Amino acid sequence: MLDWPADGLCRPLQVRGKVRLTAITGRLWITRPGWPQDHWLLPGDSLVMDAQQRGRRHPIWVSGEGEYRITIKLEPIV
Repeated sequence: MLDWPADGLCRPLQVRGKVRLTAITGRLWITRPGWPQDHWLLPGDSLVMDAQQRGRRHPIWVSGEGEYRITIKLEPIV
């Protein structure tokens, strides 16, 4: 689990392979370079992402708002 302040700052999240991101607390904003859309997750919402794009790893950018802190659960998918 990751626990960050919900201060509106965008932070890079390096993941390997396919993962499920789940918002535990706070409202999460998730994006990645080259994506056509961004995603908002509320507590309990999940998003499956593949960190590989054309054979290269790309960071996932995460920001939070609405709560004092945001908590993100990461689960690898095999």
